[in-house]
Amino acid sequence: MPNKPINRIIKNEVKLEPEIIDEKKVQYPSFDSYVKFIVFLMLLGILYIAYTNRAENTRRKIHKYQQDLKELKWRYAESHAKLMKHTQQAHIAQKADTLGLKMLQTPPTQIVVQIKK
Repeated sequence: MPNKPINRIIKNEVKLEPEIIDEKKVQYPSFDSYVKFIVFLMLLGILYIAYTNRAENTRRKIHKYQQDLKELKWRYAESHAKLMKHTQQAHIAQKADTLGLKMLQTPPTQIVVQIKK
């Protein structure tokens, strides 16, 4: 052995069995077999993004409507308070004085008309 070159020794010692490397037994997954799966995952991602965006827009609209509702409730309460103030007897009497009308001191008299048959 000392007379043989090193390359020949290495080549002779390492023998690859043809059964292990046989292409029929060892199959490498190709990109073509995963294309449908990758497209499916991309479609799911796009749908996820679209529905998330739609949900965010819906949440923003709901928040806006809630703010509008709060403002309308506040306006209603303010208008209701003003109306109650303006319908008080003292306030009506004060406005009637500016027109020259005065409140009655005695109860009104009732006029009864009898019809003869």
